[in-house]
Amino acid sequence: AMGNASPAANQFRGGAAPDAVCMVVGTCAKGYEPEANTGGDLIVTCDEASKNDLQYFWEAFPASGAPDERTTYMFSYLDADSRRPSLEAMLEDYWPRLERYQGVCLDDLQVQRLMFALFPAYRDSPLRAPLARVLQVGDASGVQSPMSFGGFGALSRHLARTADGVAEALLIDAMDAESLGLLNPYLPNLSAQWAFYDAMKLEPGSVAKPGYDRDFISKMMTGNFSAMRKGGDAVMRPFLQDVPSFEVLGRTLGQYMLDAPRMVPSLVFAVGPANLAAWVRHYIAMGAYQLAHGFFEASPSLVEALDELLPPRVAYALHRRRDAWKFGSGMDYKYSPALAKVVDRAGVKRAVEADV
Repeated sequence: AMGNASPAANQFRGGAAPDAVCMVVGTCAKGYEPEANTGGDLIVTCDEASKNDLQYFWEAFPASGAPDERTTYMFSYLDADSRRPSLEAMLEDYWPRLERYQGVCLDDLQVQRLMFALFPAYRDSPLRAPLARVLQVGDASGVQSPMSFGGFGALSRHLARTADGVAEALLIDAMDAESLGLLNPYLPNLSAQWAFYDAMKLEPGSVAKPGYDRDFISKMMTGNFSAMRKGGDAVMRPFLQDVPSFEVLGRTLGQYMLDAPRMVPSLVFAVGPANLAAWVRHYIAMGAYQLAHGFFEASPSLVEALDELLPPRVAYALHRRRDAWKFGSGMDYKYSPALAKVVDRAGVKRAVEADV
């Protein structure tokens, strides 16, 4: 129930500092023009990187209280370095930027709620507990992307998988640490998303370096989302919902390199050679996981035979491996054009913008 603030999770991680932090500040306020308050933004940049080595991003959408009520978030990706600014300092940056982003005057707004949060993430995720009869779920398990605002979406995505796994573990009394650890397996598509976090954060002191392009992240985003638009909703939507697959990443990055070849060296430098090598390893694993998942999906008779022949604990382990292959390759995501049209009609802004 304590999420990423769980003392047990902190103990299992040895008190280690998070590898990534998403800082968020925002408001729900009245006073916006109702005619303009009909759609939402998923991720938008309006400014170059700030002097405090943060690239600010925005999310906004109409609130349910009144036609003139709107929620806006400003957020940034960073690490836990002690030189980083505080939430209070970030909130001071929020107010003048809100006016530019939404084209409003602060004097015309009536703030209903003020929101601020820190969302930590760890590269060593999902987290396996070293104890019997202990299992982390949600934020405490680390199944969420370092790019997301916490783990509610990830919890919803993995809920059925986790519930089925727990039910089977209880049925066969597989309550030891190793068996429960199979419920939080290595997921290569989750690990691969760390490369995007590395590309979207600035190291302390970056802006002060001579020749640093403060628009680099905005330009990189523009190219990235332009490439995804060319792939259509079947590429864009799973990426935005933190469920990338081997095909989605391959098509996006391939198109990006064709469209913006001059940006590739800068992107490689921003991510770093070690992190890039790790990403390649995770990407290859995504392909292998997809092949393994596809093999069993195409072999229902084999699956049925194995379930009958294998001892219960071995069958349980195979079921968890199959879950890992499915979710770790993004094959749990099912794109629905009909649902996409419903969302579009509801006024959700499809185009993710990077206004350089």
